[in-house]
Amino acid sequence: MKERIHQRRDAIIYHAIILISLLSAHLLTAQTPTITISGIITDSTSGEALVGATVTITDGKSSSARRGAITNKFGFYSLQNIAPGSYQLSASSIGYTSRTIPITVLSGEQSRKLNIQLGSRPIESGQVIVEGKSDKGISPSIGRIDLRPEFLKRLPSLGGEVDIFRAIQLLPGVKASSELSSGLYVRGGSADETLILLDGVTVYNPSHLGGFMSTFNADAIKDIRLIKGSIPAEYGGRLSSVLDLTMREGTKEKFSGTAGISLINSRLTLEGPINENSTFMVSGRRMYLDLFTALLGDSTIPTYYFYDVNAKANYKLSDNDRIYLSGYFGRDVLDYTSGSDGFRIDWGNATGNFRWAHILSPSVFSNFSAIATTYSFGSRVGGTDEATKQQGSFATSTNIRDLT
Repeated sequence: MKERIHQRRDAIIYHAIILISLLSAHLLTAQTPTITISGIITDSTSGEALVGATVTITDGKSSSARRGAITNKFGFYSLQNIAPGSYQLSASSIGYTSRTIPITVLSGEQSRKLNIQLGSRPIESGQVIVEGKSDKGISPSIGRIDLRPEFLKRLPSLGGEVDIFRAIQLLPGVKASSELSSGLYVRGGSADETLILLDGVTVYNPSHLGGFMSTFNADAIKDIRLIKGSIPAEYGGRLSSVLDLTMREGTKEKFSGTAGISLINSRLTLEGPINENSTFMVSGRRMYLDLFTALLGDSTIPTYYFYDVNAKANYKLSDNDRIYLSGYFGRDVLDYTSGSDGFRIDWGNATGNFRWAHILSPSVFSNFSAIATTYSFGSRVGGTDEATKQQGSFATSTNIRDLT
C-alpha cells in the first residue's frame, strides 16, 4: 500500500515538473521581443514600384523561409514577428535579378525599414517542357491571374495593335460572344457582370468600334489582374469577375518615349522625371479612319474615329507618403452629314483619381482616393421632310457620373 502511495506521489511530482518547465519555456518565448521589417521594392532603373515581388527571410541554420510576403500595388511589403538574430533577406521578381541582403536584428529594436531596388534581367530560354502532378494544396490566390503587358505584346495581334481584352479572352474560363466582340464573358457571366477598374476607378463600357476593340492602350498599363473567383470584399458591385488594371508611373531615369503606327491607329507615349521626387507618364492613341474618308471625297460614307488619353503623375512627399494623380479620357464619334440630313453618335469615358498612399506603421498600409468617373452616350438624327420641306431633328443623351 505504501509503495503505491509513493509511486503516485512520484508520478504527480514528475508531471508537475514537466508542466512547470513547459510553462516557463512558453513564458520565455512569449516575452522574446520581435520586430517588423517593411519597405518598398522598386525598379532600380525606372524607380517604379514592383507589383507582386516576393520577399523572404531565412536564418543561417536552414535554407527554409522563416517569413514571406508579396508586395502590393505600391511595392510595399511587411515581415512581422522577427526575433533577434542573423538572417538573410531575399527579394525577387520575374524579369529582375534576385537580391539577398544579410541583416542582423538586435534586441530592443522596434521596427526596421528596408527599401530594396532590383535590376532588370532579360530572360532567354529555349523550349521548356514541364511535367508534374497537380498540387493538391489550396492556393491563397485561387482564381486570380496576373499578367504583364510585355507578355501581351508577344501575342498575335490584329493589324499590329495589341488589345488587352482579346489577349485575356485566351485565358481559361474566359470566352467571347463572337469573333468581333472584345467583351469578357467569365465563368458563364455576361460582359456587364465584370467589374473593370483602371487605377481603382470604374470604367463603363470600355470599348471602341462598337465593341471590336478595348479602350485600354497596352503602352500605358503596368499591371493586369484578373480575378475569376473568390473575389475579395473590396471589389463589391459585380457578379462574375474583376479586371483590375494599373497604369505606369513613368521612369525616373530620363525623358523618353515610344511611338507606333498600325493599320488601325497611331499611338505615342511620353514619360520621364519632373524632378528628383516626381515622375509623369502620358499616352495617347487615335484612329485615323476619318482622315482616309476625307481623302476619298465621298460624302456618302460616314466618318468614324476614336481617341483615348492616359496620364499619370506621382510625387514622393517622404519615405512614408506618396501622392498620385491619374486620369483617362476616351471618345468614339460616328458622324454622317449630307446637306441638312445626317446623324451623329458619340460615347466615351472620363476618369480621374487623386490617391494618397501612406505607411502608417511597418505592418499597416493605407490608401486614400478621391475618384470621379463619367460615362456619356449621345445621339442625334436630323433630316428634311420631303412633303413639307421642313427640317427636324431628334437627340438623346445619357450620362453616368460617380463620385467616390
